[in-house]
Amino acid sequence: MIIDVREIDEFSLEHIPGAINIPLSTFTPTAFPRFYPKEEPIILICRTNQRSNIMKEILLKLELVEEKQVLIYELGMIGWIKNGRPEKIL
Repeated sequence: MIIDVREIDEFSLEHIPGAINIPLSTFTPTAFPRFYPKEEPIILICRTNQRSNIMKEILLKLELVEEKQVLIYELGMIGWIKNGRPEKIL
C-alpha cells in the first residue's frame, strides 16, 4: 500500500497510480486502514520526505503499524517525477 501524505490539492495534480491520499494535516487514527495486514509493507510518500517521516512517527506512536512494516519512499515525489514516474517503486 502506498500512502501519499500530501495535501489533497497536491495529490490531485499528480500522484503514484494506486496511492491512497491521507493528508498529514488532517490525519486522524480512524482515517488509517486498520484492515491492512501487518506483514505487508506500507510506503509513505510526500514531496520531500518531511511529512512522510512525521506520519511514520505518528503511526508508530499510535501502534497502527510495526516499525519493520513502514517504508518511506526516499526519493519523494520530486524523485519519482525525475525518475520518469515509474509504475513500481519497490
